[in-house]
Amino acid sequence: MSKTGVKVQLQDTTLGTFQPKVGNAMLIYASLGGATSTEPKLITSLDAFNAWQEANDPDGIKGDSNLAAQVEQFYKNAPSGTYLWIYCMDGSSGGDFVTPNKSGIMKAIRYTGEADFDNRPRIIGFLGEQEETTSDSSIVPASTPTIVSGIDSIYDTMFVESFRFTAVFASDIDAKSMLAETATKAPDCSKYNAPACGVVFTSDYLINGKPVKDVGETMGILSAIAVGQSIGSCARPAVASAAYFNNTTNVVSVASCSLTDYDAMGEKQMIFHRVRPGRGIFYNDGATCNDPMQALSKLEYSRLGNAVCDDAEYFFTGILNTQAPVEANGDLSKTYAEQLKNSFYTQYCQPRISQGQCSAINIEIGAQNNDFVGTKTIEVTIKIQPSPNVDQVLVYVMYVKSVA
Repeated sequence: MSKTGVKVQLQDTTLGTFQPKVGNAMLIYASLGGATSTEPKLITSLDAFNAWQEANDPDGIKGDSNLAAQVEQFYKNAPSGTYLWIYCMDGSSGGDFVTPNKSGIMKAIRYTGEADFDNRPRIIGFLGEQEETTSDSSIVPASTPTIVSGIDSIYDTMFVESFRFTAVFASDIDAKSMLAETATKAPDCSKYNAPACGVVFTSDYLINGKPVKDVGETMGILSAIAVGQSIGSCARPAVASAAYFNNTTNVVSVASCSLTDYDAMGEKQMIFHRVRPGRGIFYNDGATCNDPMQALSKLEYSRLGNAVCDDAEYFFTGILNTQAPVEANGDLSKTYAEQLKNSFYTQYCQPRISQGQCSAINIEIGAQNNDFVGTKTIEVTIKIQPSPNVDQVLVYVMYVKSVA
């Protein structure tokens, strides 16, 4: 007699897929106290930072209230446990602290991925403690555009090494002169041509009654929200009850701005706090130093683009040096290309769409020049349809005879 029957087993499977941590952050800090890091320090809470600062390692950070303010602002918004790397350099000479230290900064960024590549920062804040000189005509220090250019250069170099990040930099500004002419002198950050970097001109953190330049808050918010969300979302609580422009000589509150001022600064791609009547202080938006008509004119688009690039690199690295079938004419097998497309979409694209990070993602896969035997190269085109944030709402109120 033969043995018959049906055998049923429950098999465990992997439902999720690897997605890099998008909340890891890093602070590049140019200290007046001359603190210089030999390598970046990883902390995961305000308590951990306090212990590190008290140990005075590296030399020069003990008692640095500005640095402590950055970390406090970060963890006020990001959950305790969030990775924050801190890299200190001597900023006592002021000016452009990024370009001359480009090599050291890139080395520090690479260091973050040595133990575990997923530890690398996805958000990097650049801050010089020194207060820079402004003037009635330039409004911002001469170093501001060169620093942004230096950050952009670092971004381009690190991007191809798979260290993709979105950056924010805090600049001084002569708001009193700028606002005296209805913000017509507002610096045009769109001309800085740095689509992965935004410049923050205001702060809600005060020390001894004076505003302190701050990137910690912006980084903390970015770390806590989804990659497609704006730092200016009014669906979240207000970030502060008061905020000021970055200048300790002439302390100017953002509440002194008119609507025309806000509009002028927004059109120039500045990042700043503003009053939302009845709701509190919010960021205007997450503008980057790019033409506002370009896709990468918002921090959230930069973050989402970086994340999808990471997805693609991780997935398609898995097929390197594997055999791929071809058609009779030497082109890549259409069936194989469709399988790759469906697998990538299901594992990486659909989850991002389901999470509301974007509206749709389209993938096209084929052989370079339709000749896989000759080129051995697969070309992949990924198109992201965003879920744009609401920039404006037009409301019409009127009396009518009937509402029927």
